[in-house]
Amino acid sequence: MNVAWQFVLADAERIRKAGRGHHTYGKDEYQRAMLDLAKSEKRDDESTAAALSRLWGARDQRIEALYKASEAASALRPTTPPSSERSTAYELMNAEVISKKRTTESYAQAFDRLLLSDTYTRALYDVYSRAAS
Repeated sequence: MNVAWQFVLADAERIRKAGRGHHTYGKDEYQRAMLDLAKSEKRDDESTAAALSRLWGARDQRIEALYKASEAASALRPTTPPSSERSTAYELMNAEVISKKRTTESYAQAFDRLLLSDTYTRALYDVYSRAAS
């Protein structure tokens, strides 16, 4: 199902405002909406992963609403096989490390630094690890 991210966001915001409620969409749709929102908000020199990280770091309410809705929806009705979720988390984490790697760092050093200091990278790592079990 390819739903416009604005509809998914409206559903997530409805749930956030009510504090609970029926989830119209599944975890996949909420997560895809986060990426589509980031694509729509990215700057000329930004990747989608960097835009998502920037929005996450700025505590954008739209991203937070979508994230919370995806977390709640996953408890209600898992829609993504673990391998697909793990693969998506890996791709986003890899893009994040590459975009934030300093010229004096190796990939591994950048990954370690971001795991300790960047909440978005840590969240992706948690999703990646959870999907493996």
